[in-house]
Amino acid sequence: CRNNEFYLHYQPKVYVHDESVEGVEALLRWDNIPKGITIAQIIDMAEETGLITEITKQVVLKAVCQLSEWKKQGRKISIAVNLSSKDLRDETIVDYISEKIIEYDVNPGLFEIELTERHMVEDEVKVSKLLNKIRKLGIKVSLDDYGTGHNSMMYLIHMAFHFDYIKIDKLFIDKIME
Repeated sequence: CRNNEFYLHYQPKVYVHDESVEGVEALLRWDNIPKGITIAQIIDMAEETGLITEITKQVVLKAVCQLSEWKKQGRKISIAVNLSSKDLRDETIVDYISEKIIEYDVNPGLFEIELTERHMVEDEVKVSKLLNKIRKLGIKVSLDDYGTGHNSMMYLIHMAFHFDYIKIDKLFIDKIME
């Protein structure tokens, strides 16, 4: 998709107590996706071929541009962007995010990175350093889909200081509510 065919769909993040929109999660979409292929499969292929960081950079740029537009309109809505485990191995991704936030003059506190728990397991020391660097910039960090992997509560307690938010997977919550 070198023709800028990717776009972002914003899924609202709503406070349960008053139903106000707290922010959005940027979800990658592609109108010209070949029939029978999902966006998840495209992302998997991008990870396998090494193109995922370029796609992530497009997502970051589009999200930061949206934050800039909302700032001009006087809106304070945060945007969460998912990072791939491959993105976490590319130390330039944090510099890229920082550059775009500065270039577009947006509040880094309105930008959020989401990681799944499987990303944390792959290289805990390196990921911890990267998350510290991200948080020092004022960017929020979320652990997404907690409860879908095999990590224990002790692991969560050990890693929790890296996160501003922990999003527990709906399937996990549904099981508890049974």
